Amino acid sequence: MENLLHWLDQRAKYKEDQRAIETAFKYQPTSSQPNSKGLNSGDAFKQPTLKETPQQTKTNNEVKQRLDTNESSLKDIHNKMDFLLTAFDVQNTLNKRVELKLAKPAAVLPVATNIE
Repeated sequence: MENLLHWLDQRAKYKEDQRAIETAFKYQPTSSQPNSKGLNSGDAFKQPTLKETPQQTKTNNEVKQRLDTNESSLKDIHNKMDFLLTAFDVQNTLNKRVELKLAKPAAVLPVATNIE
């Protein structure tokens, strides 16, 4: 019984999503009977008005511009991270060299046990 209720709930959600998508795209189902011109009586999608088309183009261009800006920002961050990683590697190598050079004199010097 729970499986059936779960399935019905999922089906209802699917139907809601389908209706939302149809509304968003202004979907109009076509009839199966062609009209006198050989075309279906309804288009699959509503034809946009002349006002909607330039606005959509403007919106698409703005979104594309934002995506391009984000991509260039991410590339800059990536390059800076690469530079930082290289700097850390160079510093680590330098630290190892200094440590080796200091290890030789430190081994020769006596260790002070009573500092007064």
